[in-house]
Amino acid sequence: MKDPSDSIFTAIYGLLNSITYLGESIPCYNVVPQSAGSSYIWITGYDLSESSTNDRFMYEGYIVIQIVTGFDHPTYSEKKLDTIAGSVKNALKPTIGSLLDLSPDFNNTFFYLENDQHDNDLEAVENMSRRIQRWRIGVEELI
Repeated sequence: MKDPSDSIFTAIYGLLNSITYLGESIPCYNVVPQSAGSSYIWITGYDLSESSTNDRFMYEGYIVIQIVTGFDHPTYSEKKLDTIAGSVKNALKPTIGSLLDLSPDFNNTFFYLENDQHDNDLEAVENMSRRIQRWRIGVEELI
């Protein structure tokens, strides 16, 4: 059995790396550098578990994505945060017959947004606003 992690991250990063807000490119990271600006998308983690059957190699799990913006002005920051979070949803939202492209080794069997929440913890500490999205994923290894 192969590990689908690299294929999943490559597909998600490719979709999220082109998001913009009012002409500003919003970078996507799996490790946030010290030099990161005040707005970015962070693929913070994932968990995949094997859920194979006798004749299929399957994985199920989740991916956590954080959308972070700085507090230029509270109202502006919230609008920017919500707009970028909406862009992430639209970029990752599967359509009928079109899930994540994990070829040639894997097939994406399901992918959906499980939870989208605003996190206020960063506001008092770092003057940042954050949304956390948790996406559920199912993957089948092609043999």
